[in-house]
Amino acid sequence: MAYHGILECYGQPDRWFTGITCTNGAGSPRNGIYAQFTDVEMQSIRKREQWMAASIGQYGAMIQLDYSSSTVKNPSDSNLKEDLLKILGIAQPKVIYTHNPADQHDTHIGVLASVTRALRELPKARRPRRSMAAKLGAIWIGCRTATRWS
Repeated sequence: MAYHGILECYGQPDRWFTGITCTNGAGSPRNGIYAQFTDVEMQSIRKREQWMAASIGQYGAMIQLDYSSSTVKNPSDSNLKEDLLKILGIAQPKVIYTHNPADQHDTHIGVLASVTRALRELPKARRPRRSMAAKLGAIWIGCRTATRWS
C-alpha cells in the first residue's frame, strides 16, 4: 500500500517513514494457515508482521495503536482520531498513505474517517502536502488485515 513512501525513505538520512497500525488484528479473516488461530494468536502474529515490515523497510518508527475493529468502526468514538492527531502533530509528515474511500472493508473506512477528522483539526500550515513527491517523511496509517502491507 505505501511502497512508494517506504522506497523514497529507505536508506535516506534526511527522510523517514513511519507506519501506524490502528487495529489489533483480532478480527483478521481465518482461512488457509490461519484457520485454527485464536484472536489472541492473530494479534501476536499481526504485531510481529508489522515489526518485521518495519525492520526490513528501515522505518523511522512503527506505531501500533491496538484498537479493536469495533471501536474503529464506531463513528461516535473519537479516541483513534485523538491519538492520530497527537501523532501527526509530533511527526509532521509530508505525505500520508491510508485506505481508499471506495474500500469495502468497514474497518478500513473507519480508519480513513479518523485520519480525515484528525487532518482537518491540524492547523493548515501543518497539514501534509498533496503532492506524492515528498522531500521529507511519510506515514502509513491503516489496520491489520489478512494481507501484509510491507
